[in-house]
Amino acid sequence: MRSTARLLAENVLLHGGPASIARVSRRGRSLVLAYHNVVPEGQRASGDRSLHLPQRLFAAQLDTLVRRHDVVPLGDVLTPRVGRPGRARVAITFDDAYRGAVTAGL
Repeated sequence: MRSTARLLAENVLLHGGPASIARVSRRGRSLVLAYHNVVPEGQRASGDRSLHLPQRLFAAQLDTLVRRHDVVPLGDVLTPRVGRPGRARVAITFDDAYRGAVTAGL
């Protein structure tokens, strides 16, 4: 039962409405997104599913980020704003040095 509830919560957070709500509340602000692992197509993640994002979903998230945000290097995320006013700035980071972050994420 506990694993089913956890899986449901992960899916809601990854694919559901909280992202839309956060986007509206963060308008004009800076965000730092921390990814852990990107799982290459055709491979399965092992361990904690919340740390592993399939490559196709990661690509879809990047497409959405580029459309809706100014994607900037981490060192620039808090510098004075240059770009379209009102758009949130976002920096993308990877944590934990998973192989998929380098082979599939980059």
